[in-house]
Amino acid sequence: MHKRGMSGLEFILAFVLFVGFTVAALWIFNPVGSPKTLEYSGEYTLKKIISNTSVGLESYSIAIPVDADKILIYVSGINSNKGVSAVDYSGQILSSAKSGGGYCIGVNNKKFVNLYFSEDIISGSDSSCNSGEYEVASSLNESVISEKRISSLKASYESNYLELKNQLGIPNEVDFSFSLEFSTNDKISAGNVKSFGEIFSKTERKEVLRESNGIPQFGQLTVKVW
Repeated sequence: MHKRGMSGLEFILAFVLFVGFTVAALWIFNPVGSPKTLEYSGEYTLKKIISNTSVGLESYSIAIPVDADKILIYVSGINSNKGVSAVDYSGQILSSAKSGGGYCIGVNNKKFVNLYFSEDIISGSDSSCNSGEYEVASSLNESVISEKRISSLKASYESNYLELKNQLGIPNEVDFSFSLEFSTNDKISAGNVKSFGEIFSKTERKEVLRESNGIPQFGQLTVKVW
């Protein structure tokens, strides 16, 4: 006796059931939108944003033994393309500019000042400084987020979102937004989060080089993926 072969109708029915089962399985397990995958994507995206917006920052603590209005400070090893900013120990911003091979700092009779050097700090020039007594008390070389580069990243997000995702290596099926907040009225944000479905959010407190004054300040960097 010969076994009866599968008819065309049975084949179509089997195919429809198979497709339906596959779609249902993908909907239930949803590997792209699962919490673990979203968490990994969120952490990866946060790291990529940090690495693409960070800049080197060198800071020096300067002790000034005598009263002076302005002094000319020389710091060896500083690349000439880096600008300078300065604050006293209370956080008050002091005048600062390049002056020949040194830096003209308006110390205003302060005994201690902090100098910051970075390629993302814009400095003018000042030739009115005279040399003075000072001592480099300590120094630190670190990497911080640049507000200037965060703003540039936002511009890229808004002008060509898909190209930015490609540059950051973010998978096509993952969407993201980000924000950098210093206060309620002082923040940079890009992207709108969808109003439904699973969303993963990751926030880190990071030191940020402010674009307006060249002084580092802490802010909250948040990334959301879905």
